[in-house]
Amino acid sequence: MLGSEKIAAGKVTEKVNRLMEARPLNQEIVYILVGSGKSYADVADFMRLARRAQVSDFGFLVTEEAERDVATAIGVKVASAAEENRKSSGSKPNPLALIVELGADRRVSLNSKAMLLENLGDILSRAFSERKQSGVFRAGTDQVETAVFIKAAPEAKFSEVVKVIRTVKNAGAYPIGLDIDWPAKR
Repeated sequence: MLGSEKIAAGKVTEKVNRLMEARPLNQEIVYILVGSGKSYADVADFMRLARRAQVSDFGFLVTEEAERDVATAIGVKVASAAEENRKSSGSKPNPLALIVELGADRRVSLNSKAMLLENLGDILSRAFSERKQSGVFRAGTDQVETAVFIKAAPEAKFSEVVKVIRTVKNAGAYPIGLDIDWPAKR
């Protein structure tokens, strides 16, 4: 469904294109209301279709467990972590890249180091604080480099992906990139 209209998958890109034409450039974000039982693969499939319409900014409307009628928005950018990694450092991998992976088994890793989701936020907060103290800034700015890319297995429940997004957001990550092309194109 797109709005209140049921749309066939083959028509999503065309419909999103039409909707985006009417919006000012600073409002080109697509908000997605995702049911708690949806798989990450379903959400990533929709985002890939919308990306064909040049959409790279998404907001997820999610409800809190305790307040099912109150939706909050979590914003992410769609990007390939590998692409962004190379873009910021030429052809060599960016040593500042922070990549969180969520496996189908709900295991979490940061730059390939396994950890508990409960510890991820503190680890990222410390990394950002150390970067601030060391003067590690985004190229060409005076902003601390706090970008985090998330890769999630297609089999993961979207509710688990949201937990990871919230954890990195609460740690101070910005922007948050969601790699919808990982582990492989389907």
